[in-house]
Amino acid sequence: AECRVEPHTLEAHSLGDGSSGFSPAEMTAEMTSRPPAKKRDVLLLSVCGLVVAALVPALQAYEARRGVERETPAKTDVLLVSFPKSGSHWVRFLVAGLLLGGSRSSSLKFNVTFGAAEALVPDLEFGPNRFRFQKKKGPGVFKSHQPYQRELVAGPSDLGRRQRCDEALANVERSQCLCPNCPARWKRLLVVARDGRSALCSYYKFQRELGNFQGGSFEDFLHSNKSKYGMDWADHVLSYLDLPDVDVKVVKFEDLKADPKKGLHDINAWLLGGGEEGRRRRGRPPFEGRRDDGGDFDDDQGDFFDEVIRAASIDAMRDAEDRFGTPLFDSQYPEARAKHGFRLVKEGKVDGWRDCLPRKSGDDDDTKDDPFHRAIPRFRVAMSRLGYDDG
Repeated sequence: AECRVEPHTLEAHSLGDGSSGFSPAEMTAEMTSRPPAKKRDVLLLSVCGLVVAALVPALQAYEARRGVERETPAKTDVLLVSFPKSGSHWVRFLVAGLLLGGSRSSSLKFNVTFGAAEALVPDLEFGPNRFRFQKKKGPGVFKSHQPYQRELVAGPSDLGRRQRCDEALANVERSQCLCPNCPARWKRLLVVARDGRSALCSYYKFQRELGNFQGGSFEDFLHSNKSKYGMDWADHVLSYLDLPDVDVKVVKFEDLKADPKKGLHDINAWLLGGGEEGRRRRGRPPFEGRRDDGGDFDDDQGDFFDEVIRAASIDAMRDAEDRFGTPLFDSQYPEARAKHGFRLVKEGKVDGWRDCLPRKSGDDDDTKDDPFHRAIPRFRVAMSRLGYDDG
């Protein structure tokens, strides 16, 4: 039977006061007094109301599930994560170079700009890139600075069902931490780590040049929320270690500086570990990073890696910033360059922490007086887990 009522039936449902519908008593009287056909119409209306009442919650639940699906990455998608100023832009340029590369026999020369890096490895901290992710129109490698939280934070599809991410994290706006910018939903994480002293020193300069922290010393900065990104440096990097059922690749800034070709080879080989589905979805990097028994790259592969490394060098990145700017930061902080001397690409030094805290000589216990340990409870634990000597 169809939920359809003839016009004469609808007219009959109009009450004397101009309103429509029945009270329970009126409906009972109406159904007992009407001919069988009209009783059937009223019964159908009642059934239709019950069906609609049952369907609405089901449709809402379906839309919520579809929303979660749109915010959840495929198992082969990759999230490039780091604490700020740990070298993620450098690794992002390297990955963009792999995605831009040609065939084994290609001698193509290319340059990477921050605009190209944004298109190839979109930053999920930026809202429009999350919509792009949800529509599945972008590549399968994305970037984030969010720490890993085992308890999922809320996404746009399930607002109010979990703790607000901006309440659980420090120095993070709600618009930044909504899924898919929630690492706990990702199964492949490319983690860039750096000596915490250098990362925090660079972050101090970065925040000052953006105008986010003014008038305080480096130690003041370390004790403030402006030195955190969701968590302090130690808790942030430790959140990515020992994750069950997650494919985590840790790339240390200092190792990459010491041997960029080996580091690029390792990144490329790991990216290709996502299987054929992942290669189809994100675009296959041109070389598998295979090395022969002698540890040397074949000529085509080595030349290509050399070109990727050149396009992502400090000089090339600084040139790209000078010539084409950094679209995301320039749009968010239009006065930072002129007013505070902002530069996104700095020297990229391994011992950059010396700019903020020249080390004392002599007593090996001098580290006890360093502000890092006073401001960050688990600083020494995190440095040790990553293999750094902060003594």
